[in-house]
Amino acid sequence: MAEQAMQMSAGARPAEIERERELLAEAQVASVASPLALGFAAFALPLFVWGAIFAGFFERATAAYFLIPIALMYGGLAQVAGAMWAFRKHDGLLATVFGSYGAFWLTYGTLLWMEKAEFLSFGADQNGLMSLFFAAWAVFGVYAWLASMARGREMNYAMAAALLGAAATLVLAAIAYGTDASSWYKVAGWVAMVTGAAGWYTSAAAAINHAIARMVVPTHAAPLGTPIERIERHPEHLV
Repeated sequence: MAEQAMQMSAGARPAEIERERELLAEAQVASVASPLALGFAAFALPLFVWGAIFAGFFERATAAYFLIPIALMYGGLAQVAGAMWAFRKHDGLLATVFGSYGAFWLTYGTLLWMEKAEFLSFGADQNGLMSLFFAAWAVFGVYAWLASMARGREMNYAMAAALLGAAATLVLAAIAYGTDASSWYKVAGWVAMVTGAAGWYTSAAAAINHAIARMVVPTHAAPLGTPIERIERHPEHLV
């Protein structure tokens, strides 16, 4: 009997050690702040400014160059930083979203800068190439939105709405450049502005909810007042 007890005790130790490691890993991930607030703030601002320009509030041919520093520094670098943060948080979807949209703004800003500096000229193919550019990005936009919808009880409805708007903006921008119709540019611009507002809402909700440690700005299906830790770490227990 004593030998059996010793064997059972020895057999339990590896399981206990493994459980302790899992708890330590969970604690390390939980200690990393959420990248949502930074990432969606950087997602929202350049998109809103782009939308205001394309909606016709400013002269598109010249005002687009105003986007260059915003696109490169905030839309690009800040979102890429958020992506690295998301990787540390073990959130593959957010890492992909922020990393990809950050790269989008870095690319778009660089294209504007190279055109402004006369390092390249698109010539007669400009609209066709830009239509292809936005259409290709629309592919990513659509499946990023679908992925956000597939998170089950973890689903952040504000984030899903922002990603849906981004996908719609990319599709409309591709159509606008393809047809070169002012009406399509304006529609794309207005949708981008609404999407920027959705991104700001997502960012503000993340910042406020995490500061208070409870959901006071609605983002999930959980009741208001639900602890953020419960939403993020134990979504299966949400009512």
